[in-house]
Amino acid sequence: MLVLVAACSNGPHLSDDGRWIHRVSDLVASLERSYQRENLPGLLAGMAPTMPGREAVREAAEAAFARYDRIDLALTIDRIHLDGPTATVFLHWDGRWGAPDSGDGMVRQGAARFVVASGEPLLLSDILGDSPFVPVSRP
Repeated sequence: MLVLVAACSNGPHLSDDGRWIHRVSDLVASLERSYQRENLPGLLAGMAPTMPGREAVREAAEAAFARYDRIDLALTIDRIHLDGPTATVFLHWDGRWGAPDSGDGMVRQGAARFVVASGEPLLLSDILGDSPFVPVSRP
């Protein structure tokens, strides 16, 4: 009986895939937090230096941080597909960028796929679809 209680007390044991999914989810949450907190170094630290569009993300984030007093961004993971050393994160996002005193602001929504390459640390290697970090004003 004591062995059974001791074995159960350690909590659930995740598989390698389960641990990988947790790490990918943590990366997505870290990117979301960095962007909302207007932490450009933190945002870029989660992206591979060779990521296509990384410079566009940097420029758009700098412009948004300078223009808006408040950024609310919610990244919601729909599913994560594991394929060897790559994870594809299917997500949708809702964002509000605002400058309350001027009335200048925007609300955007979109869907994206984040491609994450395994490694230490995990890094975002591509964004497909609507990038939440490049809010484009629509006429």
